[in-house]
Amino acid sequence: MRIHVLASGSTGNSTLLQAGKTNILIDAGISARAITAKLEQLGVKAAGLAAVFITHEHQDHIQGLKVLLKKSGATVFTRPDTGNFMRRMDLIPEGRLQTIEKAVHIDDLQAECFPVSHDALDPVGYTFTRRGEKAVIMTDLGRLDDSLAQAAADADVIVMESNFDPRLLKEGPYPPFLKKRISGPRGHLSNTEAGEFLCAVPKKSHLKVFLAHLSRYNNTLPLAKYTVSQVLFENGADLYNQVSLFPTYPMKTVSLKF
Repeated sequence: MRIHVLASGSTGNSTLLQAGKTNILIDAGISARAITAKLEQLGVKAAGLAAVFITHEHQDHIQGLKVLLKKSGATVFTRPDTGNFMRRMDLIPEGRLQTIEKAVHIDDLQAECFPVSHDALDPVGYTFTRRGEKAVIMTDLGRLDDSLAQAAADADVIVMESNFDPRLLKEGPYPPFLKKRISGPRGHLSNTEAGEFLCAVPKKSHLKVFLAHLSRYNNTLPLAKYTVSQVLFENGADLYNQVSLFPTYPMKTVSLKF
C-alpha cells in the first residue's frame, strides 16, 4: 500500500490511500481544486477515487467535499449522524452516502471505524487493512484510552494527531475558552500525549508515524518531532528505535510506501 498525506493541520486535512489499484480518500478538508491537483501529481484522477471516508463534520475535514463529488463518482462513507449532517447541508448527492457501523470492504481492502473523543457529532478514526498490512488514520482525539491503542495495534503506518505544545497554547493568541476546548477531553492531543500513546501501542515491527494535524499557532514541526522523540527515548532506547517519525504539512504532500 501507499499513503499520501495531501494536507494536514488546522487549515485542512486530506489523505490518499492506495491499495493495489484501489484509491480512497480520507477527509476532504481542503479545496476540491487543491485535492484534484494533488491527486493528478500522483497520477490519480478524481474520477478514479473508489471512496471518500469522512472522520467528522468539521470544516477542516469536509470543506472540499461537495465540489469534489461533482468530479468523482466515489461513495462517501461515514457515521450516521455525520452523514445526516452533510446531507442536510446538501454536501452529498442522492445515493452517494453509505453509513458505516463497523467495517466495510472495498475490493480487497477492509476499512473499519473506531470512536474518538472530539467535539463533533460522532467522530471516528479508521483502520485500513490489506494482505497483512495496516494503516491507521487518527486525528482530533481529545482523550486517549485503551480502545484507541487496540485500534492502532500492529499497524504499519499511523497518521496521528500531535496538535499542540502546552506552553505555546498557554502563551498563544487564542481566547481562554478556545484554549480550554483544545486542551480538554473533547479537543486535541498534545505532543507529549502523542508520544505517550505511541509508547503504549502494541507493535508487530517497525512503526512509521506521520505527526499530523499540527496547530498553526500552538505548535511547530521541529517541536512536535523533538517532544515525541524525547518521550519515546525516555521510555526505552529499543522503543525509540522501533518508531520512525514523518512530518506533515498544511499543503505539501508527504508520501510513503509500506
